[in-house]
Amino acid sequence: MFKKKEKKLLEDKEWKEKNKLYLKEVQNFFDKVDNISDESLRQKIIGQMLRCDKILTEIAENRFKEFYELGYKQAKKE
Repeated sequence: MFKKKEKKLLEDKEWKEKNKLYLKEVQNFFDKVDNISDESLRQKIIGQMLRCDKILTEIAENRFKEFYELGYKQAKKE
């Protein structure tokens, strides 16, 4: 059961995809990047931002998993 819930936590991106502030800031970023006339530079900037976003997402998901496991272990002790 624990593994099933853990997998669902990692697959569920709602925490990110429904965060209005996050979505607003990402849209703001893309709006600004659209004004860059150098296509190569624009693609490099977008690629770098997406790599950073991926890393931050992985960090957040790992923290979610750590806290979930900690709560699960503590609940088992009680």
